[in-house]
Amino acid sequence: MVKPINKHNFAMKNAAKGMAINFYNGTSVATGYVVKQTGTNKFICTDGVNTSKPLKLAPLTTWATDLTNHQGHCTIQVETISAGTGATFAPHYAIDTAPTGSGGIPSGGTGYATNNVLTVTGGTGTAATLTVSAVTGGVITAVTLTTAGDLTSLPANPVSVTGGAGTGAKFNLTYKVLSVTVTAAGTGYATAQPLVFNGMKATTHPTATVTAGAGPVTAVSVATPGVGITVAATSVSIGGVIEHVARIWDSKCKTTEGHTVKWNLNNSVNGSAVIQGYNY
Repeated sequence: MVKPINKHNFAMKNAAKGMAINFYNGTSVATGYVVKQTGTNKFICTDGVNTSKPLKLAPLTTWATDLTNHQGHCTIQVETISAGTGATFAPHYAIDTAPTGSGGIPSGGTGYATNNVLTVTGGTGTAATLTVSAVTGGVITAVTLTTAGDLTSLPANPVSVTGGAGTGAKFNLTYKVLSVTVTAAGTGYATAQPLVFNGMKATTHPTATVTAGAGPVTAVSVATPGVGITVAATSVSIGGVIEHVARIWDSKCKTTEGHTVKWNLNNSVNGSAVIQGYNY
């Protein structure tokens, strides 16, 4: 006999923690968290502002991925175990925005002039360039991003620069993921498995998935490049395939994609948690 979900997996009061759920909040599809289970397939959820009436889990993948047109339904995502072995990757990074203020320009140097072009030093790959847009007495007070670069390793902040009429300017830079190169294809993978950027420090982490042709990884699609990356990933691995829960109990769930998995909470996302399946 299967049991209802343990209440410890749900949010307590208004705290944004517990099992993540997607639902239409009256304006758009939002990621929130479960507040209460009202039946085997029914939940009340909130995005921290809007609380739903009881919603049924979407019974089909097409409904789960189009909740705007199925507003009486919601979906819980489950990350199944990773398939495949042996794939390796090399992320490529580019500056995401020009540095500004004292936080971005800790040292304006001396002797610079407007329109000086500065080349960022350090890292591995094609260097980025900045153009001086404002100076006060030869000290840089503002720059624009001229070319964002293409690096496979990042220099530590603050970075130095070459070029221009002056010396001594230093900048604190942040990056985004420009692309991801497949350095070894591996075997046994499924298309749409997500990449995990291990060890990365960022304001918002990038998201990317793989394309697998008959098992080996053939390409990587970067969905969102990330924001405010200051430390590059120490390694990149492949996570499980994201599926959508059709029925769920305390120890197992069935997905709209036709699989049955055991699960637990994992992968914290904005205070909530995607459930992770195992024993696939």
